[in-house]
Amino acid sequence: METIFLQKPTERLQLKEGQLICSEGDTVAGVYPIHSTEQVLVYGNSQITTQALKACLQEGIRVVYFNQYGKYLGRLEPDYPKNIKRRLCQYALYLDHSRRLSWSKNLLRAKLHGDLVEIRRLHEQGFDFPYKILHKSLRLGWKRIGEAGDLDELRGIEGFYAREYYGCFAYVLPEHIHWNGREYHPAPNTANAVLSLIYGCCANEIRNIFEHHSVDHQCGFLHEPGYHGGGLAYDLLEVVRATICDHFVITLLHRKKFRKVSAAVDPETGEKCLGAVWRKAICEEFRSYLDIRYRRQTMSGRECLRKLVLEYILSLENNLIDPDFQKILPHR
Repeated sequence: METIFLQKPTERLQLKEGQLICSEGDTVAGVYPIHSTEQVLVYGNSQITTQALKACLQEGIRVVYFNQYGKYLGRLEPDYPKNIKRRLCQYALYLDHSRRLSWSKNLLRAKLHGDLVEIRRLHEQGFDFPYKILHKSLRLGWKRIGEAGDLDELRGIEGFYAREYYGCFAYVLPEHIHWNGREYHPAPNTANAVLSLIYGCCANEIRNIFEHHSVDHQCGFLHEPGYHGGGLAYDLLEVVRATICDHFVITLLHRKKFRKVSAAVDPETGEKCLGAVWRKAICEEFRSYLDIRYRRQTMSGRECLRKLVLEYILSLENNLIDPDFQKILPHR
């Protein structure tokens, strides 16, 4: 099944004789039989005619809209969307508590592996924190995850080791930033505000990738459906929180350009919020960071997110295997 990408403001998609014609000015850029098209992805100010929209809805073809930076905006959903079997597999996974628990255990083992990779990086960079004690504590989490009997117990174990891991931030953040643990709603300081922003940005990147594969990003397996507007995106975010998001935030706050990042108090909520200028600068920096492939890594951050989503989809469609999220992460 074909996916049509409209990425240039000069591109226009129209219907002609049962085919979707993508043109750029007077030049035909692509011809797509409507019966073999799965979805249309529209970026920025690309155009799609009303006739083409109606034909897509009649044929069960989703039309998904993104802004020029790739942020997901929304979609037109037909009554009978194509690739419904993949979504049925998602719902079957959610209703199968035994399989859902097994997947969640694999997910949190991968998260612990990512935490271990990140604290090893910080230790090798010369940050002075109780590395051996923290490393030993996180390693014990593997056994506890395997012994968990249900999702509530598993989430409790995850929360305990997340607090252990975040304890090292007091030693690795710049001296002018006071750290008293991970807190949000409201975020009490600048570091927590930046972390929340980057977690949201990364979850949005994962959600965008899901939209390319006709997956219901609301239906997670560790988090409940609809968590933060997309339970599944926040499930997979757990795998890369440390190695992508936390690593970026720690590096960013140590850079001279961003040492003056500050958050003001929202008078209505009492939450620390970054100003529009800082938010834009940090989000643009993060998008650039996702495309960088470092010397000891085989994949960039964006490639890692794509592989993570594909691992989920392949395992979802094969009832005989559980996903191996850990293989996506770097060992160093």
